[in-house]
Amino acid sequence: MSVLLGMPEYPYLDAQAALVARIRFAISTQCWQQARLNVIAQNITGDWATVEPWQQDVLSGSRARQPHDWPTKTVDGVDEWQCSVPLVLVSTAFEPFSPVPAPVGDAVWWIDPIEDATLLGSLEDEPLALIDVHAVPDLR
Repeated sequence: MSVLLGMPEYPYLDAQAALVARIRFAISTQCWQQARLNVIAQNITGDWATVEPWQQDVLSGSRARQPHDWPTKTVDGVDEWQCSVPLVLVSTAFEPFSPVPAPVGDAVWWIDPIEDATLLGSLEDEPLALIDVHAVPDLR
């Protein structure tokens, strides 16, 4: 985690400070990953042309606050993301960590910084697949 976060002091942080560090890293990763997906949709796949204007606003908006409360909802009133361009979100901004219900949809990609293992797992697993996690062999 120290290497991934660029924080040599990470192992010595208390639980709250470590969580804050993981959340900051997750939001940073979310921002560049969303930007990468947007550029691919605009310049390579051409998917951006099929994206509604409000969806473009969500995809390219600020991440100072995680996006939510958009026009498409499930029958239960939960935000539903159905778009050709995936939306990358950070789990800690939604239920059960906040009062905001988590959006649903096949094109929602989650980064989960709540624990070391969940952060690593969400970055390793599809669809993000940004890193490979391998056990370090015991060289003793």
